[in-house]
Amino acid sequence: MKKKLLVCMALMAAMLLCAAVAFGEMDIKPDQVIEYGQIDQITSVDGRTVIGDPVVTKEPTCTEKGIVQFEVTPQAETSLFLTAYIKELGHDWSSKRPNAGDNWGEVVQQPSCTETGRAIDICLREGCDAKNPDEYRIIETTPHTFDDEHYTVVKEATCSSNGYGIHTCIYCEHQKAADVKSWKETKTTSIVIPMKDHEWTEWRVDEPSVCGAYGKAHRACINCGTTQWLDTVHRSVLDHGDTLSIDEVIPQPNAKWDEEKSKLEKEFKNATNLNAALNVFDDVVDYEPVMDWLVDCYTRKVTLSCKYCHGKVHHDVTYTMVYPLTVAHVWTLSANPEETIPATCTTDGTNYYICEKDADHDHNPSTKYGKDPAFYTEKVPALGHDWLDWEVVEEYKKDGKEYQLMIRECARCHNTENQVVEKGEDPAPVPPTPMKNGLVMDEDGKWRYYENGEFDKKTAIVPFEGGEFWVLDGVLPTNANGLTICPDGKAYFLSQGQILRVSQFAEYQGEWFIIKNGMLDESANGLYDYDGGTFVFAAGKLRKDVNGLWLNPKDNKWYFLANGQVQKVSQVASYNGEFFVVKDGVLDTNYNGTIEYDGKTFNVVNGQLYDEVWP
Repeated sequence: MKKKLLVCMALMAAMLLCAAVAFGEMDIKPDQVIEYGQIDQITSVDGRTVIGDPVVTKEPTCTEKGIVQFEVTPQAETSLFLTAYIKELGHDWSSKRPNAGDNWGEVVQQPSCTETGRAIDICLREGCDAKNPDEYRIIETTPHTFDDEHYTVVKEATCSSNGYGIHTCIYCEHQKAADVKSWKETKTTSIVIPMKDHEWTEWRVDEPSVCGAYGKAHRACINCGTTQWLDTVHRSVLDHGDTLSIDEVIPQPNAKWDEEKSKLEKEFKNATNLNAALNVFDDVVDYEPVMDWLVDCYTRKVTLSCKYCHGKVHHDVTYTMVYPLTVAHVWTLSANPEETIPATCTTDGTNYYICEKDADHDHNPSTKYGKDPAFYTEKVPALGHDWLDWEVVEEYKKDGKEYQLMIRECARCHNTENQVVEKGEDPAPVPPTPMKNGLVMDEDGKWRYYENGEFDKKTAIVPFEGGEFWVLDGVLPTNANGLTICPDGKAYFLSQGQILRVSQFAEYQGEWFIIKNGMLDESANGLYDYDGGTFVFAAGKLRKDVNGLWLNPKDNKWYFLANGQVQKVSQVASYNGEFFVVKDGVLDTNYNGTIEYDGKTFNVVNGQLYDEVWP
């Protein structure tokens, strides 16, 4: 009977508890762990009634418990606070969110056109950075990306035909399927490489021209051998009687002897010295002196004939002579400071005299046809210093002796010089300035070329202290370094204007050349070794434009090149749309059999790929 009573009481207590929970009333023990959502359902703690609102002193996180305090009925007159714990919230995984779809997680590896990407699960709860690498999703690869800047050359452009290329993905080496198909079927693609310009040799004269007739010349492309002929090689009209040579190339043959005569008239009509004409032509006929408006000058009317072809200008040309007829020139010194230059103590001057009767004449001494007949110049030697007497400006003692600092001044230019002498002694005579010869560094720091003390404005190679130097208008170009095109049209290897007689490789304007004995070796053609590599040169220049297979005429072998350098590789290379086996950078003509290329098997005969072998 007693047991039945206890069982009934337990059942009633359970029923009352369930009813309390159902109606939002709960009694918990101190430090008990409860769900966050149960906080407002707690009505008593340890049998004491909760008064007031519960206070959460620490919020729970994904991995840590929270803390909540309840104020319960007091003991005596003091309030009592009891604590409970709030259960951990757990991670809010992105993959578990409703409608997560295919976009959940954090991308840790971006996809590309060759590899898939990867995203791992992450907790989305604020303040939590938990990640779950074991829970991930795969991101599909992206499409290949093509543009016209990225392509593989399958046919090099030549002087006579375009080249072609196949689009390649900008991120990988995948080739565009449409281009591959087009190349296999039509040997063309959407990438067209414009054909190159011919690289011509210099014009070579086959039939030299004569005084009044054209000759023939030709030039050839150094790449493809195409030859261009020209039958309009012409000599300047002033070359009558000179050594036959090519001076000018006229695009179309439209000049005739009448035009030759017109050019002669134009050139010689302005000439001021008939002797220059007489150096070319044999004789002067139809001589007739004529009085000009200048009473002291006269003209001649002449007919000129060429000493070689005997062609004549059949009309008269007037020449002004430099010789007086009856009245002498009346000379006066020009007041133009650009013409009359006074001499100084150290530099020569120039006196420029003009004829008073010809005051309106052009007196420009640099005229094309020589000096004006109504002027002449004379050199005025440097005046030298006009020294005043020595003056003592300071006296002092040193080592038991008395010395004087003496200075004298030039009365003309006011330059000074000084000497230190013992007291009572006269200054020593100043030695004369030695005569300048050869290359001399002047006071402005420039090197100039002198002959017997005179500045010589020559342009030539001059010897100096065992070396050879280029002087331009008499001045040494010390900024001329490396391979330099000099005024004679040849390329020299220079250092501060000096020709270095060395044999080596040299760079000029981004290109490489072969130097032999200080000059560009234009005879250098073929393969040359340099700095561990092998390069192809033509006329002494590195042919960086040569790529792919190239035939060396010296050994009759085909080499695989990139930017003019032999590539020591073993692979399949293309040439004019055909494919060949390359071994260590050379076409392997001994290779026969089959080879795997581009995922296919091909028959190979003497190194060339032919038909595909089908399984």
